Amino acid sequence: MKLPVHLAPWAEQLRLFPDELSLTLGEYARRVAPLIGPLNAAADDPDGEPNGYDGVARRGIYERLLLSEFALADEFPEEFIRRAVMGEHLFLHPARVSTGTKRVSIALFDTGAMQLGAPRIAHLAAFIVLARRAEAAGAAFLWGALQDARQLVLSDDTEASLKILLESRTAREVRAEDLEAWREKLAGLDRTDDVWLVGDDAVFALDAARGFSRIGVGESVELDKRELYLRVKGVSGALRRTTLALPAPEICTRLLRDPFERPPQITTTHARLGGALNGFFFDGTGSKLFARIDGRGLLMFSVQNVKGPDAIHPVAYNALPHTSEPRDFIAVGRLRKALVAASRFDERTLRLDYLKSGFNLKKGLYRTRGEKIAFPENESGLLQIYNVRPDNFYYDEAAILDAAGNLFLLNPFGQNPAGLEPVVGTLMPIATDVLAVVQSMNRFVYIGCEDGHDYHRLIAASGRVERLPLAGKKLKRAFFGRGEMGRKSIAFEDEAGSWTVSDEDGNLRIMPRPRGAVVGVYEDRRFAPVAGLFELMDDRRTLEFCWQHGRRREILKTDAEIARIEFSPRSPVFAYQTVDGELVLYSLTHRAAIGRYSK
Repeated sequence: MKLPVHLAPWAEQLRLFPDELSLTLGEYARRVAPLIGPLNAAADDPDGEPNGYDGVARRGIYERLLLSEFALADEFPEEFIRRAVMGEHLFLHPARVSTGTKRVSIALFDTGAMQLGAPRIAHLAAFIVLARRAEAAGAAFLWGALQDARQLVLSDDTEASLKILLESRTAREVRAEDLEAWREKLAGLDRTDDVWLVGDDAVFALDAARGFSRIGVGESVELDKRELYLRVKGVSGALRRTTLALPAPEICTRLLRDPFERPPQITTTHARLGGALNGFFFDGTGSKLFARIDGRGLLMFSVQNVKGPDAIHPVAYNALPHTSEPRDFIAVGRLRKALVAASRFDERTLRLDYLKSGFNLKKGLYRTRGEKIAFPENESGLLQIYNVRPDNFYYDEAAILDAAGNLFLLNPFGQNPAGLEPVVGTLMPIATDVLAVVQSMNRFVYIGCEDGHDYHRLIAASGRVERLPLAGKKLKRAFFGRGEMGRKSIAFEDEAGSWTVSDEDGNLRIMPRPRGAVVGVYEDRRFAPVAGLFELMDDRRTLEFCWQHGRRREILKTDAEIARIEFSPRSPVFAYQTVDGELVLYSLTHRAAIGRYSK
């Protein structure tokens, strides 16, 4: 893969990694490099041998005065004299090379317990930046472990060095004695060489760390944030800070286990489903696709291992016989490790069942206080059930979105009307005209209207509820999408038909084609430098990705028209169903179908 232009400085190092990992590390390197800065090429040896000229200077002997300055002496002698008096003459500056050894840049990494896991990803990026920085300055790059001053490794093989770095670990943290041992070992360095400490912020607080350049790496302790924070300070520079959003969990795992392993070739699963699909969606983790078949049973596709060669075959769940006739499933969801399904009891009541246990919400009947539930038309669609409460909350709740966009809370407290089977909980309406729902870490997030308001807000619930206005007006459609390095993207359409894409970098206005249909939002540097929209064109066969200033690129062109399409909220995968009834799972990473399922 050809890397984007802005990652070209580190292309030599990044080409060692698989494409998706090189993009992640490349973006980290791009963020970190300006904080570190170049290895000072101007710090030459004043006692070295002359080696041509490397620029101009205000001071020098008149044998090296620029010819343009001499021209003033003939044409404008007064100006020549004025510049001489004011020290404004320009002279050629001689370059010198050291008669001693080659310059050296050294990185010392904290391999203690506090830097295991996600901080090691920042270590990889720092290694790439420092190695390229030394190469650009013609210096040798060496590295070592802060806790072991006995060994300093010459990094002439980046892949081997990074493997050793990832495998280096110790139970103890960095101590002042470690830094003093390194200071003694490096006492013979030239003043033009530099040494960087890369590790826990606690290293910054040690007096023994003074005189070294430092990169402090820490991980956010907030449950809803997956990010690293960096504090960078050169020996004579100011303290600089930045944060790095962590990539998707599967990318993190690959970076930490074996970042050089290339995934096997994708194979496409071909299978027959034995019936017609009536609706499908991805669960909140993006690792499962649920579908309803023939208006009765359920199918579950596991798509978390799409990078491997294994076939993806669905698991079937049939309706449960509660009474003399079985109740058909009309809703399904994953609640942590549990798998729950719901069937219709009457127009105000649902029956909740567990297909797999692991969630502390009672099974049985859940009834509204008078509101009617909008079931799928002809009872052929599929509703989604969501987890609402964070893992450490003192009781569990779920939510279900009906076919009319009404969001109900499955509250475990309820009353039992006379003559009805035991009711174990209440269906409480919490929002109307809900356009999009997503489960993000320990937060339940949706875009909808509350308390009779006619405008949409973004509501995020964990232990507490936060509400944010979106344009302060009613919206027509909205999507949550996956972003790079774990970031989230939101897209919404106002009543005027204008689309806004919002992510951590701000808001973008995007104008899709009038005859196309927006079907999702996504951020991927392989497609575009910013977040954008997926648009299904009016031929219903062409899927395009569009972003700022009307730019777009084709992603997919199918033989049959697409009847329905759904995007995973976490993984670079989407599913679509054609008018012929075929279901296709498609990997955006590999730009290939990973599963094709006919009736």
